[in-house]
Parts: sequence; structure tokens; C-alpha cells
Amino acid sequence: MRVARTGDRGRLRGRVAAAGACVPATAPGAAAPAAPTARAGTSTVIETTLGRADDRIDVQVVDGTATLDIASQTGIGAAAVQVLAGPYPTAFVFQLHLKGLEQFTLTYGAVKIDVAVANDGSDQARQTLIKDGVEQPLTPEPYWMPVTVTREAGVRIPGTVREDLPARRPARFFTVQPPAFSITWIDFFR
Repeated sequence: MRVARTGDRGRLRGRVAAAGACVPATAPGAAAPAAPTARAGTSTVIETTLGRADDRIDVQVVDGTATLDIASQTGIGAAAVQVLAGPYPTAFVFQLHLKGLEQFTLTYGAVKIDVAVANDGSDQARQTLIKDGVEQPLTPEPYWMPVTVTREAGVRIPGTVREDLPARRPARFFTVQPPAFSITWIDFFR
């Protein structure tokens, strides 16, 4: 998906439907493009709004997993994400192309999850939860976000739900299914 420029305060907006088809955003005041044609409940439509004109997010939804591939020129960025239509994704994967992850933040409602990966070569992830103004270190459930470091692709942070393991509770994010959330990221080597 190529993210389209809206011309609104340097922000970028783009929409994607389930098969990876892009619905381009429109400039403020322009007529909106026709909605993607799909049978009710079969197409997930996700809209992203970036805080910086030089950042890019490509979104694909395949088999229920929404992958947001994030490229950031400066290494510091933010995006608002909104699920506009269709079934809610069963997983979100945030693919960050950074040299090192100083901080990644996922915010929805009164919940804020901060993730950092050690820069000493250990790839140790540290996560904290800030909920209703109280900060606490995170343990693996229910808010924990698994982090995988791949040297070619940057840092991958999936918030996954394991529907295939009935004894395991779904991640809190997917229980709530917030229609809108925001993410921020900071590269160690910006």
C-alpha cells in the first residue's frame, strides 16, 4: 500500500482493505472515494494517520492478521490507527525498520504499553503498563507484547492472540478490540 498525502498539516493518511488493496485518502474538502466493495463482514478496512510527512506505513491484512510495516526516516514517529469496517483483526504485527528500539508505545483508552529492547546485544525486552495513571512493569500476560528482533527487517512487535491454544486467554487488547489506537516509536540511533 502506498500511503497518500492529505495535505492536512503534513499528515499522511491511507486506508487498506483486507486483501492489501489501498483506498487512497482524500484532501480535506474533497469528495471521498467510493468505499471498497466487499460482502458485509468479509473485508477489514484500516486507516492510518502519520504524524510526520517523511514516515510511511504499509498495511496488509492477511488471514485475519494486520501487519503494519513502518518506515521512519528520522527514527521518531507516531501514528493513529483505526479499524473502520469489517471483522476485527485477530492479530496486529508492527514491523519497525529501525537500528534499535529505544521505545515503542501502544495506547488505547486509558491503557498505555511501553516496550523497549536493550541495546547491549542481548535483545532483552522491557515492558511497562500505564493504566489509569499507574505505571507497573509488565509480566507476560495479559498485556505483554512478544518482541522478535530480526537483523535484516528491524524490530517486529506483534500483539498476538493465540486462539489455537484454548487454555490460554487472549491478549487484553483483543478482548477489548479498540476501534482506534495510537502508536509511537523512537529509534536508539536516530
